[in-house]
Amino acid sequence: MKYLFLSLASCILVSYNVFCQPKTPIHSDTINKLIQPAANVSPLAIINRYIDLIGGMDRLKEVKTLYIQSEVILKVTNITSVLKRMAPNKEYNTMSIMDLTVLTKTVFDGTNGYKIIDGKKIPFTTEEIKQKQEEHSLFPELYFIENNFALTVEGIEKVNEKDAYKIRAVSPSGNITYRFYDVETGLIVRADIKPVGDPDFYTSIVSNYKPVKGILFPFTIVTTLHDKQQMYIKSTEIKINEGVTEGDFK
Repeated sequence: MKYLFLSLASCILVSYNVFCQPKTPIHSDTINKLIQPAANVSPLAIINRYIDLIGGMDRLKEVKTLYIQSEVILKVTNITSVLKRMAPNKEYNTMSIMDLTVLTKTVFDGTNGYKIIDGKKIPFTTEEIKQKQEEHSLFPELYFIENNFALTVEGIEKVNEKDAYKIRAVSPSGNITYRFYDVETGLIVRADIKPVGDPDFYTSIVSNYKPVKGILFPFTIVTTLHDKQQMYIKSTEIKINEGVTEGDFK
């Protein structure tokens, strides 16, 4: 059971890599510019549009840390998740029951990492370290070009009955993720991500956006696991540039 929770912890870590929403309305001329067949749209155009919509590169780079506390519901089990991130790729995550019993803990300091299960400390594998170093977990899109990700528009698919561009992003080490950007709004509406060591992709759909210091975050994420179970992640608190220190990643 603890290993199941570790897998869920990995899922939570990746679920927040890709979702936030703009603080300003989308201009109609920007929308019309990209409503066309996928074959005629470059992945950079879609991603640059997304970056501009959620606040612009300069504003996003002002975000140095994120603190996210969530309630995680899987079947009848209620879990509290605390996720802390610091630019460019430091992460801390605990999952506990009743805020008391810690089920798992995961820490990455930018160079090395570990997870704790049943009180046993397990160092990250070389593969896990490489993936974490590539993630740039606050706003990954800012670093796709800088870090030589291979980007491809694979077509248009329906997400919640609306058209979305499907982008395949391949990191230099070969890690693959899929991001779906709503054709009309330009926002990410779905992500398919495969945690290290898991043979299957997890699909995450987001909703219930709320503003935090001028940036909108989804306070509800529904993730479908490989066994078709659904995990509901409901954030109760998100902090930007507060609540996180270097000591969290020891």
